[in-house]
Amino acid sequence: MARTEKVIMTNMCMVFSENRVLVQDKRDDDYSGITFPGGHVERGESFTDAVIREVWEETGLKISEPKLCGIKDWMKDEETRYIVLLYKTDKFEGIVTSSEEGDVFWLALDEMKQRKLAYGMDKMSEVFLNSLKINIVNPPYKCYSSYITKYINPHFNLQGVCYEEIKTISDKYRKGTSGYVI
Repeated sequence: MARTEKVIMTNMCMVFSENRVLVQDKRDDDYSGITFPGGHVERGESFTDAVIREVWEETGLKISEPKLCGIKDWMKDEETRYIVLLYKTDKFEGIVTSSEEGDVFWLALDEMKQRKLAYGMDKMSEVFLNSLKINIVNPPYKCYSSYITKYINPHFNLQGVCYEEIKTISDKYRKGTSGYVI
């Protein structure tokens, strides 16, 4: 069995601000619907440079400090693995501008479910949401919702939610995903 395989490397980035995410309504015949901006990693390009470039080309925003929050992969055919590196950031500047790839706009996170998502985006969204990280082994505080919303995932409104409820939320988001959370 060979230890090497052909791989197609791509990326996707959830750019967020408060409870809104930047989405793109893709126009491509093969991949249309609501998705996050992203694209292919060019030969010799670093993963971080690739996601910064793709977001800029598709949205007009210059992002910084993208955080790798998951990986999604599948076999495209018998010989080729398709890998999507999933990033998120709330650090950006510029003016949102649509491109030939599709219309770009801000959307409330809870409104995404009501839109026509691009193929597989429902599963990708789960991986983004699963990036909520909580140390549930030895919680230092009985209630630490302000810690979570400040340092882990600011678009979750966990004000007044205590440890047991947070553990339930965390367990819910970690089950049944078709990707890997980092």
